Amino acid sequence: MGTPTPKINRLFASSSPKIGPNPSFDLHAFTQSPVKKDGKQHIVTPKVVQQNMVTRSKGKRKGKEISLGMSNEIGSNSDFEDEVASPSSKKKKVDSGKTSNPKKENEFHNVLQKDVKNGQTSKRNRAKPKLKVKKVQTRFCTYTNIKAIEHIKLRLKSKKQLQMFRETPFGHFLDLPNIKVHPQLIRSLMYAETDNDRDDMFIIKLNGEELFFGIREFAIISGLKCGMPSEFVSDHNSPNRLMDSYFPNQQRVLKSELISFYEGSICVGDDDLLKMSILYFISTFLFSTEPSKSYVSRLDFDLVESGEYRNYPCGNDCFYETLASVSHQLSGDPSYYRVRGFPLALQVWFYECCSKVDPFVATRIRNYIPRILNWQTSQDILYFDYLKRGMFKTYGNQVVFSNITPANDELPLLTELPDLPRPRTTTSDTPFVHGSLFEALKNEVVNVGIEFTIFNLF
Repeated sequence: MGTPTPKINRLFASSSPKIGPNPSFDLHAFTQSPVKKDGKQHIVTPKVVQQNMVTRSKGKRKGKEISLGMSNEIGSNSDFEDEVASPSSKKKKVDSGKTSNPKKENEFHNVLQKDVKNGQTSKRNRAKPKLKVKKVQTRFCTYTNIKAIEHIKLRLKSKKQLQMFRETPFGHFLDLPNIKVHPQLIRSLMYAETDNDRDDMFIIKLNGEELFFGIREFAIISGLKCGMPSEFVSDHNSPNRLMDSYFPNQQRVLKSELISFYEGSICVGDDDLLKMSILYFISTFLFSTEPSKSYVSRLDFDLVESGEYRNYPCGNDCFYETLASVSHQLSGDPSYYRVRGFPLALQVWFYECCSKVDPFVATRIRNYIPRILNWQTSQDILYFDYLKRGMFKTYGNQVVFSNITPANDELPLLTELPDLPRPRTTTSDTPFVHGSLFEALKNEVVNVGIEFTIFNLF
């Protein structure tokens, strides 16, 4: 029989398919044939790795030992659990006759075996995962009772009752088209607010233009009476007939109780039905808050019962309630926010400032006064990301924004309002003053009237 062909450790095997008993290259490492133990074959770990296995190049630093490259391959392959070469993190000269430190070799061997069995790489090579913290976005909610007009029309069944409501300062809202409040649009406007110290107007900046929402804009949009403060005083100690008749033995009335009473089957006279309709409209539509946690104002009870609501500047209170709810409120980044007041006016004001409005958001259907009667909104849910990529996008926005100016027919809505200066804008070097526009338009109307009179004389 001939000499048996030695079995070459496949860790150091050549890629050549033919390997003779005496390979033509130097392995520079001691190899052993598999040893049978307990009926299984085991490969003995090499104990000596010579220094001349490292790669060298003239004029360059020494390369890493090939044993490190072996350990990386073992970590991803479970077939090499018993084939571990000694690591060498530091480049030291090793004599060909000396072996590596067996204690360190065994420690490395044990750690690497544990990682291989768990299907993981060594701890020193394992990258720490980066945790992605998802930012919680603020949830917005509004309580404007959009169906209030529909319920009022159902309760005021006769033409006489509807006409009585139409003659009140709130009668024009009977012509309100199909509209709803979009909380995500209000949220977008609040995020666009500029850093300012004004407490009498809401200022935003879109596409390089500053837009102002003050009490004048609120009056133009809503048509509510705004002007000098009223001298009417509500006395909480005095009895109120309307409150005592329909909510007896109650010091305060929840808005949810008023809603249940009005929308239920009540039987009252025309005068009291009109008063309850006005109270219901003011409390749930103009001054919207969470019905189950807020009360009907005693001032509203007294205004409606006395009839003073016809002269009271309700728009003042409504505007400042809305302004306090939307201005400078997102600095703390709350997780949930409720918008109070009359945000529908702010929403329609934004439409009026746009050169064009996305039809999916709103559509102008007519040209009435006040302007809140001219817009019909989509009944679909409007998402914040959709607005951010569309009308509110920072770059490439095709919408041109500009501040609204009153028409001649809208000037009577502003006669009782004081002249309030606007802050300096970033698009012009000269400040724009609210009152200057009003005075200029008024003088122009007067001049046209004088010229027309002179023309008739000749």
